[in-house]
Amino acid sequence: MQLLRASLDDVPVLAQMNWQLIRDEGSDNPMTVDQLAERMTGFITTTYVVWLIYVEQKVVGYVLVDLGRQPIYLRQMFIGAPYRRRGYATAAFAALCDELRHVPIEVEVFTWNNP
Repeated sequence: MQLLRASLDDVPVLAQMNWQLIRDEGSDNPMTVDQLAERMTGFITTTYVVWLIYVEQKVVGYVLVDLGRQPIYLRQMFIGAPYRRRGYATAAFAALCDELRHVPIEVEVFTWNNP
C-alpha cells in the first residue's frame, strides 16, 4: 500500500473514479466526468490534497482531504469495485493518518451507507 500525492496530470483518472464513487453511493449528483474533472482541478488548486492509493503499482483508489480546515476534513475516499473487501481502505486510512501525523480528521458518512 502506498499513497502518492496526485497532480493535475492525474485529474482524468480522479474524475473517472469520482464519477464511479457517485454512482456506487447512490447519489443524485448529475455531474458528468468532465464536470467532475473541473471540480477536481479546483480542489487540487486550493487547500485540498488528493492522494492516489496504489497497491502493487496499480491505482486502486484515492483519498481527498481538505487541509485548510481544522480538524482536517476527509471529503472523499474511494476504492475501486474490483479491489474492495481486501482491507485496502483500512490500510489507506492508516497510511493517511501517518501522512498527516495523526492530527484530528473529520469524517462524514451518508446515513444510507450501512456498512
